[in-house]
Amino acid sequence: MPSKSVIAVMIVTNHPVMLEGLRLRVEQQPDMEVICEYDNPSQTLRDFRRCGPDVTLIDLQLPRGAGLRLMNAIRAICPSTPLVMLANYPGEVDTSPRAGQGPTRVVYKNLASEQIILAIREILGR
Repeated sequence: MPSKSVIAVMIVTNHPVMLEGLRLRVEQQPDMEVICEYDNPSQTLRDFRRCGPDVTLIDLQLPRGAGLRLMNAIRAICPSTPLVMLANYPGEVDTSPRAGQGPTRVVYKNLASEQIILAIREILGR
């Protein structure tokens, strides 16, 4: 279990290369640690409370709209949990009040990986 000064990150994507890249990029940070990673939204939900992430990265390209459903399900469990949504293009993310119940950042996959790290820090105010 990470110490209080370490940012605990959960990653949810069904793309093995993306998962490996995100994990490596997060683990390169001296104050971040990947505490759990999933390719299955239902498993993510079962383990969300047990993992207790400070921030969750969710790939919106999970099959059959599962990324947005997972975001809403996490919000139902813990409305204030910070979420960083990984999107392919503008307009892919639901910006309705329901989607914005808690802190949310959108990062587009065509940006440098540093943008994901910055989004994690910004959403947590660090």
